[in-house]
Amino acid sequence: MSFGQALSFPLAIWSVLVLGAMIDRRGPVAAVSPAADSPVMDIPAGERLVWLARTSNPWLLLTAAVLGAVAAVAAVAGAGGLLAPAWQLVAPLGIASLAVLACSSVRARVTGQGLEVGFGPLGWPVRRWAATDIESARAEHRMPSQVGGWGYRLSGLGTTVMLRAGECLVVRSRGKDFAVSVDDAARGAALLNSLAGATRSTS
Repeated sequence: MSFGQALSFPLAIWSVLVLGAMIDRRGPVAAVSPAADSPVMDIPAGERLVWLARTSNPWLLLTAAVLGAVAAVAAVAGAGGLLAPAWQLVAPLGIASLAVLACSSVRARVTGQGLEVGFGPLGWPVRRWAATDIESARAEHRMPSQVGGWGYRLSGLGTTVMLRAGECLVVRSRGKDFAVSVDDAARGAALLNSLAGATRSTS
């Protein structure tokens, strides 16, 4: 494998994440009422509710660790003169390890401002949706076979962050769907719908 080929996979992952974070940064769209069957949550007057969920994929974490370990061994071998030029192996493996690590876990948070989804152990990069931009939210069962595999996927269902099969939080904003595989998705969707409805009613 050439150096360019080795770099193409991790750089493609980062490109998707960065482009996804930049998509739809336009001005507010016209208010759209949530679907009639969208779940909602009663929010007591004067209270602020927060919903948090986190999911990780142990196989992706293991893959990132293995790639990082191999990169470290290659770096040591290169420093000792046993491998030259070492950077041709260390650079792509190091980048691949960081890219896989960023795709190995996800954190979703719903607050009064809307939805925030952070990637990787440090919660970066981050995608955000303002409550005013969320048309509706729902819980939906999805499988990797439906969205084209694991990780950050683009398919006919929209964008899906697939770290494990099963329940996903799906939000519709600006006519597009974004799904993330997290537990307790129904509660997160209900809170988002309530916050979005309250925001629209006061705007």
